[in-house]
Amino acid sequence: MKKLGKIEEYRKLERIGNLSAIKSFWEFDEYVTARLFNFNSAGDYYQQASCRPYLKRISTPTLILHAKNDPLVCRNAIPNEKHLSPAVSMEISNSGGHVGFVTGNNPFQPFYWLEERIPAFLTQQLKTDKQTVTHTPCKNNTQHNKIHIA
Repeated sequence: MKKLGKIEEYRKLERIGNLSAIKSFWEFDEYVTARLFNFNSAGDYYQQASCRPYLKRISTPTLILHAKNDPLVCRNAIPNEKHLSPAVSMEISNSGGHVGFVTGNNPFQPFYWLEERIPAFLTQQLKTDKQTVTHTPCKNNTQHNKIHIA
């Protein structure tokens, strides 16, 4: 039975055809992801796979970090304050790429500010009453508000 499933998956890939013209993640999701996983389009896939509808329901203090230069997540996909519950803090930096959050002037001595920001957030949560969410500044000069766009 498993072998038949693999054959069907291979047939789906064959039906997609030549992928050499694909030049963006959107096109890949339109022509590959959507077809392989039975979505109507890339837009349909993004809408159904989005966590946005669930952000309003989060009750545990949560930190969401995002970079404006993330090559995988376009800017219009970034939630705004009306999408977030009071327990969610969202910080948006100018740089960081897709989960990298690397800064520094020397490529041989990178500073991974994510490695400091997450423990600082967790430490602050341990010190803070669960009803109040506060923030600790980090080295990349990002201010930490409900939503901050650097």
